[in-house]
Amino acid sequence: MEEHTDYIEFERPNDRKVRVVFELYRFEILFHYCEYWHSESTGWKSMKKGDDGYFEYTAPDENGEETNYKIKYPTFQEMMSAQAEIGKRYNLIDV
Repeated sequence: MEEHTDYIEFERPNDRKVRVVFELYRFEILFHYCEYWHSESTGWKSMKKGDDGYFEYTAPDENGEETNYKIKYPTFQEMMSAQAEIGKRYNLIDV
């Protein structure tokens, strides 16, 4: 097992999702980042945490009009559980 990525997903209201993506190398987590999923047509995209704990973005609505949305950034508890799950999955060394 050399370099690869893996992720843990979390559900959000209205069939939206967020995930914490981990870049792994051998038995270490090199870094992580977060992505959101609005719909099948938009796919997964990077996100940044706003001051209020949400990420704001625009996406087409049912009529094809660009609409503003907010999605809850992964919480500290979600990030810690994601890291623990990845650690168990790959038997990573916890330092």
